[in-house]
Amino acid sequence: MSKDNLTQTLVKGLNVLECIASSNTYLSAMQVAERCNLSRSTAYRLLVTLEDMNYVIRVNESAFKIGPSVYLLGQKELDRDELPVIAKPYLIKLSEKIGETALLTTLIGSEVVSIARIESKKSLKIGSKVGSIYPLYCTAMGKAILAYLDKDRQNELISKIDFIRRTKNTITDKNEFIQHLDRVHSQGYAIDNRESDEDVKCMCAPVFNMKGVVIAAIGFSGVAFRVDNLDQHEIIHYVMQIANDLSKRIGYIPKITDKQNNYY
Repeated sequence: MSKDNLTQTLVKGLNVLECIASSNTYLSAMQVAERCNLSRSTAYRLLVTLEDMNYVIRVNESAFKIGPSVYLLGQKELDRDELPVIAKPYLIKLSEKIGETALLTTLIGSEVVSIARIESKKSLKIGSKVGSIYPLYCTAMGKAILAYLDKDRQNELISKIDFIRRTKNTITDKNEFIQHLDRVHSQGYAIDNRESDEDVKCMCAPVFNMKGVVIAAIGFSGVAFRVDNLDQHEIIHYVMQIANDLSKRIGYIPKITDKQNNYY
């Protein structure tokens, strides 16, 4: 392939990526072809290539959305490659204190993605890895971020959620979920009490940048029966303290009314 053809292919691929990223709905290959002025076969070939590199992922057999690899290209207020490094000692402290897997997640498109983790030292632990994707509506990490987004962005993301029941505890009603987010915002932390998996319990709190914008969630994911045996008040307190300390580390100055500040 000539240099000019390679350049044109790259341009087309980037246009496809931008098209999917800017859409409020998931797009099929045909829709991408129409919006990017491509043949359907070219659009599909580019989508498959981007999918292989995890820049897009399939929602179903025909629709695509932005994938977690996009975060590697992101440079917002804080470099996403830098945040996991900064957060590592906080994750270690959290995992050692609670005995479960500590994790740091961030919002990529309409999904929550793990960007750092410290595994539990126990033989029975929650299996996940950096790059794992979590639903917004039934995980502590998703709810901890979603509850603190501005209302327009929050409503936009909620409108895209397919409220599938994963366990008997999963919230599947949109209005009930919105009320639940209000409680998360009010209390300053989120809990996944067997909402995504019958055997898993998670707790997370939001992490804010220097502008007071939520950029991540930090917390832990553990085997439910073990977490139930811990002092719930103490571990919630500790998760919030870790989130507060990490936020301050990256420049956040809490307001006197902040729940993270008042909790203590």
